[in-house]
Amino acid sequence: MQKCIYQDERFAEEFCNFHCAYCGGYYKTEYSLKKDDNNNLQVPKEWKIKIEQSPEEVKKFFADGSKIENFYNIGKDILNKTDKIVNTDILKISGGEITTYYKLFDFVKEIHNNYFEIQILTNGLLLNNNELIEYKKMGNVTFQISLDGVTKEANYTIDKSGVITERILKNIDQILKLKIPLEINCVLTKYNIDYFEEFMKRFKEAENFIILPRPVRNEPRKILDCSKNQIIKFKEMMSKCYDEYSSILPPKIYFDRMIEMMITNKRKNNCYIPYFVLSIDGYGNFESCPLGLKPIKNIYRNEINEKNILLNSGYQIKNSYKKCEYCILQYEFFNLYCDNEISKEELRKLPSLNYSKIINDIEEIKEKMIISEIKEKLMNEYNIKDIINIEKNEESSQGNVYIVYTTTKRYVIKNYINLSHTELIIDIHNLLEKNNFNSPIVYENKLKKQYTKLINGSYIVVFSFLEGEQIGYNKKSKTMDLVLVENIAKTIKQFHNITKEFKNQNVEKIPFKIEEISRKSLLHFDLTRGNIFHNNSKIGIIDFDDAKFGASVCDVAIAIANLFFSKSRGVDKEGYKKFIEVYYSDEKEKIKKTEIPMIKDIAINWINYVLKNNSFNASDTESFEVRKKLIMENLFMED
Repeated sequence: MQKCIYQDERFAEEFCNFHCAYCGGYYKTEYSLKKDDNNNLQVPKEWKIKIEQSPEEVKKFFADGSKIENFYNIGKDILNKTDKIVNTDILKISGGEITTYYKLFDFVKEIHNNYFEIQILTNGLLLNNNELIEYKKMGNVTFQISLDGVTKEANYTIDKSGVITERILKNIDQILKLKIPLEINCVLTKYNIDYFEEFMKRFKEAENFIILPRPVRNEPRKILDCSKNQIIKFKEMMSKCYDEYSSILPPKIYFDRMIEMMITNKRKNNCYIPYFVLSIDGYGNFESCPLGLKPIKNIYRNEINEKNILLNSGYQIKNSYKKCEYCILQYEFFNLYCDNEISKEELRKLPSLNYSKIINDIEEIKEKMIISEIKEKLMNEYNIKDIINIEKNEESSQGNVYIVYTTTKRYVIKNYINLSHTELIIDIHNLLEKNNFNSPIVYENKLKKQYTKLINGSYIVVFSFLEGEQIGYNKKSKTMDLVLVENIAKTIKQFHNITKEFKNQNVEKIPFKIEEISRKSLLHFDLTRGNIFHNNSKIGIIDFDDAKFGASVCDVAIAIANLFFSKSRGVDKEGYKKFIEVYYSDEKEKIKKTEIPMIKDIAINWINYVLKNNSFNASDTESFEVRKKLIMENLFMED
């Protein structure tokens, strides 16, 4: 089954009780909620022709006319069909104005248990307190309300009198009182952009709430667009006020993107929304985008199955569509996350996404996108054709490692956000390969480059797979074989000797104070047993992503802390003494007397640094704390 985050489905979309200046009031419509003697809604001739040209399965729902129930009956049937091929987290239902259906509450109550969450998009006018209380009891209903301001001046495109605005605000206050998650869609026009600060001020203390501004789009821009001067003032105001109201706003990068687009009249960023959002109209047409790009296929024509939607829909990520040129909306959160501009925690600023299950599902879809593109790059740019599978390495602390399985060998792919860091890692591996050090080598692509850029702006590096096993311990004694200890010490010393002249302006220095000494080199800085492999007597080292430059003794201390002190294994005194003896065997006495006494303090400083700069669970934190205590009590202490 394909997974999607939002299934954005529209019911009776031609019908609404508002005439917003950027919607029904701008485009004259012959659709009306007025009913004839047979209870049919008013529809134009074009609608009747459309139904006549639709599949028989669509026609049957309107055999007795254009009754409002018919639009919801076909909508329910579409849901039943999509439920069999799509695993949906959030069913977003909208219209038209969906609350004009007098049985909406019963409709939602009937289907809400089929989804993790139901989101209702409405203008908020026809909501009532009793129904809101019942929606709250359902436990998984959220709202998205369209509101452009908190006064009649700011909400002019929706409400000329102010009466409607006050009623909507009253319903919003009740939603907030009931602690139902709420998102506000705000269309920025020349009428309300100057009043946005008072909008934020009105809801400053709201919780599980967000205001999502976006510029007016398409044809209505001719009469409603903001002036350049208004946009500049808005930019200045947001720069000044963002921190004060950040709790009820999207991440700042959202505003940066939106304002740049409004100023330049051109969107510059990729769009991944159709990978996360499945958009379906009221007649079973699957669309490439929630904004109504050309329909892909119709579910009633037997054109849709779980293999040809979403990831395989043919949608182009780069803005290849006319409607993409000036577009930003709440789903931009997905674009920001795919472009590595916001974190998982920042995704949670959108109330409808503020659930661990949904965040995990977003990550899963993003990983599928990355893996799909990695496969394409490997085949086309690295000529690796015999790929069997690509798996993300879940043991990677950075979450950027993939293992590629082919019919003959394995590769390791690392995905980096920063180009300078990418080039640093490549320089390190090239130097090690040149000096016959046992670590992964970096492959070139067809252009003789050692990295390839992905569409989201990140970079992949293709490494050889280092054969061998992670170093282990004797099950009975819980200590490491001394021959293995000796080989590890020699290998780390070899690494320091090779890299003592390493120069790259992007390599960081040791991030904590250490006494200045003359013997320096590149530091691995993460010498855990997971990064040290052995193949018979040959030792190999992987993962130089935390590399620093500075006193070589720092790596010695880190290796000792990780390999010979443990909550589960205790202290291996014989092991760490052997390690020090071998590592310093060819050093002058002066170096030994200078560096060895420093090991204990450096090991403790490194553990403190790791604990401060990582978000560990309680168990991992305890392990580091126990290790630190063991080091303080036992390192160089005689029995």
